[in-house]
This record gives sequence, C-alpha cells and structure tokens, in this order.
Amino acid sequence: MFKVAGDARIPRMHPHMLGHMFVTTVLDAGVSLRDVQIAARHADPRTTMRYDLARQNLDRHPTTSSLPTWPPEPDHGPATSSRCPGGSCALRCGRHCRNAIAACFENLILFLEALGKGRGDTLAGRHPLSSRCCCDVVSRHRRSEFGRCGITGYPGFGEVLRGHRRAARLTLEQLAEVSGVSARALSDMERGRSKGPQHRTVTALADALALEEDAREQLVELARDGRLRDHWTRRAGLCELPRLVDDFTGRAAELAWVSELVYADSAPGAGVVGLITGSGGMGKTTLAIRVAHVLRPNFPGGVFFLDLYGMSSNPATTADALRLVLRALGVADEQIPPDVAERASVYRSLLRDRRALVVLDNAGSEEQVRPLLPGEGASQVLITARRLLAGLEGVRRLGLEPLSLPEAMQLLTGILGQRAATDEESALNQLAGLCEGMPLALRIIGNRLVSRPGWQAAKLAARLVDEEHRLDQFRAGDLKIATAFWMSYDQLADAARRVFRRLAVVPGRDYDAALAAVVGEVPVEVAWDALDELVDLGLLLDGDAGRYRFHDLVRLFARTRLVEEESPAEREALAARVAAWRAADGHDDSVVARTGL
Repeated sequence: MFKVAGDARIPRMHPHMLGHMFVTTVLDAGVSLRDVQIAARHADPRTTMRYDLARQNLDRHPTTSSLPTWPPEPDHGPATSSRCPGGSCALRCGRHCRNAIAACFENLILFLEALGKGRGDTLAGRHPLSSRCCCDVVSRHRRSEFGRCGITGYPGFGEVLRGHRRAARLTLEQLAEVSGVSARALSDMERGRSKGPQHRTVTALADALALEEDAREQLVELARDGRLRDHWTRRAGLCELPRLVDDFTGRAAELAWVSELVYADSAPGAGVVGLITGSGGMGKTTLAIRVAHVLRPNFPGGVFFLDLYGMSSNPATTADALRLVLRALGVADEQIPPDVAERASVYRSLLRDRRALVVLDNAGSEEQVRPLLPGEGASQVLITARRLLAGLEGVRRLGLEPLSLPEAMQLLTGILGQRAATDEESALNQLAGLCEGMPLALRIIGNRLVSRPGWQAAKLAARLVDEEHRLDQFRAGDLKIATAFWMSYDQLADAARRVFRRLAVVPGRDYDAALAAVVGEVPVEVAWDALDELVDLGLLLDGDAGRYRFHDLVRLFARTRLVEEESPAEREALAARVAAWRAADGHDDSVVARTGL
C-alpha cells in the first residue's frame, strides 16, 4: 500500500490516525473513497503507518520539535476548542498529535501516487497543520458519505459525548443533574444504543458542558445524522418482512419466549441469537414473522428478513445472503467485498453500530448461518430451521410442538371467521383432531372450507377419516402438506429413507434402534444414525429412553413412500422380518398381518 523510498523506513501510525488522515487529505484531494477502501483492504500490516512508531520518529527528527502544539496558534488554523473532543480516539491532545500528522504526510503523498491518481502534487502544496482535529474534520465531511460506503470507523455521537463529559471531569450522574437528562438516557447515548437524541436534549447537554460554537455544531450534527441514518443508508424494498397473517392465534408461550429475547443480555462479543426448530408444517416461519412485526418498534436500526431456502435443492449460499443483507444495510454493490469472510466482517461492523433484528428463515445448516450471526452490540438474529443445528454455539433454542386441541380449535375457527358459527362444533372438533395439532394442516382445511361455502364441515371430516386417502385431502391450491414432508424426506441419506418408510407400517406407537435395524436391514449403529437424522429433520419425534414416534400425518406420508418406492415382494419380505422379530420378542404376529404389509 505504501512504498518505501530507498532504504528509508516509513514511519507507521495508529489505524485511527490513519483513517482520519484519509479524511483530511484524500477526500480533499479528490480521491474516491472506493480507491481508499481498496488500498486499505490490501494493506501490508508491516508497512501500514502506525501512531506509536511515528512518536518514536520524533526523537530522530529534532526539527519537528519546533512544530506547534495543540491547540494551534491562530496562524496554523482554527481549533474547535481548547480540548480535543475525540474521547477514546487514539489521538491525544498535545504535541504528538500534530507531529504525527507531519511525520506521515509525505507517505500519504506516496500513497496517492501509488494509486496512480496523480494527486501527489496537489497534496504536496498543502501544509498538514492547516487541518483541524481529526474529530472535527470527520464532522465537516458528512458522515452520511461514509455510511453509504461502508466505512464505520469514525467517532459517533456517543463517543464524542463521552469525550466531552470526561474532559469536563463529570460523571454520568453529575452531567444528568446539570443537564436534566436522565443518567440512563446518557448511558444509552454513550454506549451507542441511542444514536440520535432529540435537538432539545442535545442543546441541554451542550449547555451543561459549556461547549464552544464549533463543538456544539458538531454534536448537533452527529445527533441529526443518527436520527436520519437509517433513512440515508437502507435501500427500500430489500429484505422486507413478509405480510402478517391476521388470523394468527395460539402459541402464547412461544410468543412470550421470543419477546424475552429483546431484553436478554448478550455475552461479550456475541449478539443474542434465537433458534426456532420444528418439523415441516409446525408454523416456524409464521411465528417468526409475527414476532418480528410486533417487535419492530424495539429495533430502530431495522428489521430484515432473509429466506435461506435451506430445504430446497438449491439453497441460498452464504455469499449471496451476505450480499443481499449488506445491500439492505446500505452498502453499494461496488463496495461489497468479494470474499465471504470480508463480507461477514463488514456485516458485523454495521450491526454493531445499530439495534437491528435479522430473521434468517428456513436455514439449512450451521455452515450456512454462522457467518450471518452478529458480533457484539444490540443487534439480534432469529433463525428458523427444520434441522436442530446442534453445532451452533451460544444460541437460545425453542422447539415447536403440535398445538393442543383447544389451540388447534381456536386457529381453525379463526381461519373460518364468520363461517365457524354456521358449522357444527362437533364437526370442527373432529377436523381439528384429525389435523393432529399441525398448523399447516389446519390452515389447509380451513382454507378449503372458506373457499367452498357449500361444503359442510361434517362431510369433509368424514372424508378425512379414511386413512388411505387422508393425505390427499390436505391440499388447497398450492398448499400441500405432502410437499412440506417431501422437502425433508429429500434431504435424507438412503439408509435413513429406508428406515423412515418401513417403520411407518410397523405396529406400535414408538420404536427403538433395534427394530429400526431390523426393518432397515442395517447394523444397530447405522440405525441410530438414521434415527438421529430423522429427528434432526423433524420426521420423527424424540421420545423417552431411546424411543421414537411418528406424527400421524408424517406416518401416512411415509406409507405412501413405501408403496411407491418398494415392490410388493420387498414389502412381503419386510412383513416376514418384522413378524419373526416380534415373535422372538414375544409379540403377537397376527398384528403384523393386519397392517397391510
């Protein structure tokens, strides 16, 4: 990035100083921020200028001792105040601040010449000491330009406010007493939770801190930028939440669980992540969209929704997902890094400076979502997935179970609306029971009745009683319950598929690995793996003491797969194996004969 002339060693500077020097010189020289970012991204750490070595260089260059100190004399340019408002900025008020600028100025000229922009002569005619303090220069160059280009290293409102407060030797409580602003509100401002307080609040703080005109203007501008930042940077229409379903009912405990995430404390360096899992048709996406809409006011930094298509044959890549969410966060296409790790880094830095909620729907694997998890800060992520994603670290988990019969009845009547008053309650109860608490099944049945006013609920219930054709009745337009099951089935390995479809015709409500090994014709160890895979995809429910069971509608789907994928001879051989195993285990063989194997 920076070239060395001859054998001379280029003094290096602290990264904060380097960033602000870009503002004071590169922008004024007409070099684009894009060029600066490209150069900075490919910088060699061994030759990047740093502040500490620039200070060491002072002792070897006695001529720099004659340079003016902070605050500068009037003929060296105006000062913002008698103290630098940078707060935690690496620069400190005093001689080293000015000398470090002078020490690295020639290297910035080399930097521009290395870019081939021909701006070296322009810069060479300028004296670095005519620039203001780095914090004030950032204010002059409109932070919105940096936000649009993905540069987030400039001091924000909270950092500058903290610098003023510490320079005035005031505690939070003392500033609160003088300004009339609560200590909690001040704490939120300094920590970045509140980036754009109202104008009257900023004025009260400036009065309490006795800020001079330039420093006061800077603080007011930072607050205004904070209030408008989301409007400046976010692209309308990208990653918007899907529409709400207005007849959503039930899931009170689950809604409360997700709502508590808003107030949960995150671990240092890691944002709060919630994971909702469950089999296909359990309403994971509907629940996530519901809570995201309800909690939107708690996330002034925005609410973003991404469908990762984890169960499809062509899931979204992490690179594509990061590109989409970075564009939604306001990063221009040409500013998005090509490397996934770099995109993830920019993504985390943008989330760190705002309070946002990102909903990652239909995740397929840990590898797909891990780069999309937030780092430190107030932003949060909510994931929905059929897989358990057991490899994710530090996430809060919620598993969706089938609805209880009262909740299922409430959802069905909510879908039916006014029609529910005209149907027999016993018929509606029977329909809700046949859906086995699966929200997608209830949605399909409710939609069928609403779209066909002449149908009677009792007659539809009679058609569902027939197990052989029940699964065919769970379709309404493009909603098909078998499709939801098929997407999970398609993810299975061959051994797990064979165990799945063959267990469906074995008598009993639950099974263990020994029986799975018999029907799958695999060793017990392989059967354990197959059962774990089925549970992971929500096709089997995990019971007690190593026992597994089907949801009734999933069992019907598994039976259809057995009939369509295995020949009559194979099904007869399966019946013989199960009968022999059950006889050896002391069970009645006649039960097997009645299952229709």
